Amino acid sequence: DGTGTVECITVAFSKDQKIDKMLLQKSGFAIVPYMKDLFVTYAFSYTGGALLKWYRDKVSPMEAKKAYENGQNPYEVYNRGVSDGEPSELLILPYFAGAGTPYMDNSAKGIIAGLTMDTSKEKIYQGIMEGCSYEMKLNLDYLQKAGIAVEKLATGGGANSKEWLHIKADIYDKEIISLGAAESGTVACILLAGAACGRFRNLEEASKVFITYRDTYFPRKGVKEKYKKLFDQYRMIYPRLYEK
Repeated sequence: DGTGTVECITVAFSKDQKIDKMLLQKSGFAIVPYMKDLFVTYAFSYTGGALLKWYRDKVSPMEAKKAYENGQNPYEVYNRGVSDGEPSELLILPYFAGAGTPYMDNSAKGIIAGLTMDTSKEKIYQGIMEGCSYEMKLNLDYLQKAGIAVEKLATGGGANSKEWLHIKADIYDKEIISLGAAESGTVACILLAGAACGRFRNLEEASKVFITYRDTYFPRKGVKEKYKKLFDQYRMIYPRLYEK
């Protein structure tokens, strides 16, 4: 689960696996040859970290400026306002740059639903994390329908926010493993290059050298049920607004 400027979950599967390729293709999922008998597909949203950057620059720039002046990371300051185990109750469609898979709709627009007079900036920040996670949960459900069932996910850059990883574990209802290297994609390139040029006998040997694990986040009973109800509402927004 690559959480960078965009959000992208890369899934590997066997060529012998029974896959509904038509469903994948209709939903914009590429099927790409990987190595040996494997293929990969990409579930992605055009926003991820980019949406948190939008919040920093457009919604809460004064707090960001103050954090920088105090030698702090603004996102660490924002994270302190995230409610532990309590959803924001906002439903944010992260289509601020259009929709990626499974809709592939460049004309789609971002939506913040559920605002009240009591909604704080902190709730909007948390809602952004939740909205990006709802969208990837939607993608995981599509992959499962196509025959690709994801049991657990690993993340690199996203590991810098334990608050977001808790939210992901609860919304995905899956185990989330944070990797020791933030730039996990770069590490993967090193593994492939090392194995290809003979520095390592295989990827398994290379992975023992380069891959380290930090923390594991599990779905929290009581919390995931709350998110399940909200996700059931979230998944209905796009079809009702955009599909004809």
